[in-house]
Amino acid sequence: MEALLNAQIAAEEVRDRISVRDDLIKPEQIHRVRRALRYGARYFHDVYQDYERCLVIRRDDTYSIGPSCGNLINFLTAKGTPTDLEDTVALELEQQFFVLKNDDRDLVQRHNALARIEELRGKDPERRRYRVVATECFALAADELRSATRQALVANS
Repeated sequence: MEALLNAQIAAEEVRDRISVRDDLIKPEQIHRVRRALRYGARYFHDVYQDYERCLVIRRDDTYSIGPSCGNLINFLTAKGTPTDLEDTVALELEQQFFVLKNDDRDLVQRHNALARIEELRGKDPERRRYRVVATECFALAADELRSATRQALVANS
């Protein structure tokens, strides 16, 4: 859990440092990178908060996690988007996640998918974030920064 907390802090530091690099990165790119990093960092925060607050019982060599620890359970077990939502919400979330993780798509399309995923959180009674989305958010932020670097190199040559 300490490594998770350190990853959250590191993501927040990168998010903050990106804001001052408007000499290399366009403002709209900064905004998109910050949104992606925020989702990932907030997901780590949610998981760590569950770890601090939830009932986790050690029995011999195993741990039992209470059902109120949804973020921690998601972190440890999730392999995809949730299926316990209303059917139409779950289907759209899966579709938007497909766009988000598809690195053959245009970056703006992928960021728009993330924005829609954030909107769909409002239809989840628990307003959860998801591990698979957080993972793709970090990949999306990295792809955006690579693109900005290529653009800066071309502009300066």
